[in-house]
Amino acid sequence: MNGERPVSLTRPSVARYPHPPRQSACEGGRSRSRAVTPFKSLVTHGAKRAQLRAAAVVDRLIPKSRSVLYRSFPDVCDQGIETVRALVAADVAPVTWLVDDVNDPLATGVGCRLVSTRSPLGLWAYWRAKVVVHTHGVFGSRRASKAKRFVNIWHGMPVKLLERASDVGRFQTDVTIATSAVHARHLADTWGIGLDRVELTGLPRNDVLMRPSAARPGWLGEVADDRPVVVWLPTFRRSVNGTTTVEGIDTGTATQFAGATGGAVEAAMAELGAYCVVKVHPLAEQVESWDRPNSVCLGDRALRERGTTLYELLSHADVLVTDHSSVWIDFLLTGRPIVFSISDRDRYEATRGYYFDDLDALLPGPIVSDLDGLTRELADVLGGDDRWDARRREALAFHHLHVDAGSADRVAALVARELDRS
Repeated sequence: MNGERPVSLTRPSVARYPHPPRQSACEGGRSRSRAVTPFKSLVTHGAKRAQLRAAAVVDRLIPKSRSVLYRSFPDVCDQGIETVRALVAADVAPVTWLVDDVNDPLATGVGCRLVSTRSPLGLWAYWRAKVVVHTHGVFGSRRASKAKRFVNIWHGMPVKLLERASDVGRFQTDVTIATSAVHARHLADTWGIGLDRVELTGLPRNDVLMRPSAARPGWLGEVADDRPVVVWLPTFRRSVNGTTTVEGIDTGTATQFAGATGGAVEAAMAELGAYCVVKVHPLAEQVESWDRPNSVCLGDRALRERGTTLYELLSHADVLVTDHSSVWIDFLLTGRPIVFSISDRDRYEATRGYYFDDLDALLPGPIVSDLDGLTRELADVLGGDDRWDARRREALAFHHLHVDAGSADRVAALVARELDRS
C-alpha cells in the first residue's frame, strides 16, 4: 500500500449487498445471528417482545405534546451530549433524555430532564413525545403513532454494510442525517427511504473535533506527559450486547489485531516513545484491561470515570489507529494521520461486507496486517513522514460537506422543523 498510489474519489463505489449483515442487538431489530439461545432466554425474550408490542399499541392512542425525547447507544456519548445541548440551547421544546443512569455526571450538566429508560416515566415521556431523536431505535424499534416523528441520527457513516429492511429503518426513520452525498445514498438505499429524507447536517459528535483544542485532560497529561498520543479504536468482532454475532476473526484481544496483545502494544509504544490509549468498542467483550507506563486499555465505564468522553479523547490524538470502524471518517476533520490495523480483511468482507468495492482506494492511510508493520508505520508518522496528507484531504472533501462545529445546531434546526409538521 503506497501513499502515492493515484486514486480518485470523485465517483462513489456502488454499494453491494452479497448477504444481509447482522444487526446489533442494541438496534432493537431482528437479529440474524445463528448463536444458540437457551430456552429460558427465549421465553424471557418473547415476554419482552410482547411488552414492546403492547407499548407500541398504546403509543397510537396517547395524544402527543410538543416535546422531544432523546435516546442513544452508548447510553451517554458525544452524539447525545452534543445533540441534547443544541436542542436545549435552541429551546425548540422540552427535551427528555432517556438514560440508564440518571446520575451519570457526563449527562447531568446538559440542561434537560434525565429519566431512566426502565421507568414508567420514561415510557410515558416516549408516548407523549411528538419527536423522538435516536441513534439505534427506541423500545424495540416498533411501528409507532402516525403523530410521532423519528429523527434517526445514526452513530456513524457506514463503511461496513448495515442490514437492509431493519426495524429501525422501516419503522423509526422518518428522517436521518449524513455527512455527505455518498453516505446519504447508502443510508437511503439500505433503509428504503427517499434521498429527500436524508439531511446533510454532519454528525453532532464531530463538533467536539472541530472546536479549538484545549489542554489534554488531566489524567492524559499525567500519563502521556509530552509524548505523542496514539488512540486505537477497533470495532467489535463478537457482539456481546444481546444475541451474539461474529464478524471477521475474533483474536481474543482488545485490539482485535493479530499479535497485538496488551504486552505487545506496551512494548511497541515503549520503542516508539509514544503513549497509546486502546478504547474497547461498547459492543465488544473487554477481554483485556491494563494500565501500564506506555499504554492503557479502557472500556466506556473506565473512560467516563476519568471524566472524558470518547471524542474529547480523540480530539487529543496525534494518530488514530483503527480497522473496519467508520471513526476514521470523523477523524478526517482533524487533518491528522490514520493507520489501519486490519488482519482479518478477507474474512470480514465475507461475513459483513463493505459499501465500497475497493478498500485500498477508500482508506486514506496505510493498511497493515501485523504489529511489526503497524510499528513501522507509526514510526514514520511520528517521525514526520506524512505521505498520506493529500489523500486525507481528498477524502475529507468526499466524506464531509460541512467542515465546522455546527452539526448539532443543524440537527436542532431539523428537529424544530419536524416539531412544526402538522
